Amino acid sequence: MKIAICDDNSNERKELRDLLEKIWEDAEITESEDGQELIDRMESGDTYDLVFLDVFMNKVGGIEAGRVIRSRYSRTKIILVSVSREFGPEAFELDAFYYLVKCSCAIK
Repeated sequence: MKIAICDDNSNERKELRDLLEKIWEDAEITESEDGQELIDRMESGDTYDLVFLDVFMNKVGGIEAGRVIRSRYSRTKIILVSVSREFGPEAFELDAFYYLVKCSCAIK
């Protein structure tokens, strides 16, 4: 399985990566700091089965990147990730596979 994690917070990328590697030991995981970086990778030929997109990022956010990904790469599953619950409607519009709300607690 090929997975992309797109989040401008390196600590949160690492935490999510660590959790995913426990679930899918053989997964290929790529990290991006913003939506445009991920889109550029995909346009260069990288493909992903699953993409985690943080809603709030400094440059291109997850909603905007999700719209581009959904329009060009319809088979890629999108999971929106946010500290806020308010973007559920946008997740529906993107046909997101899931909407994951971040918490301040660490899962070990």
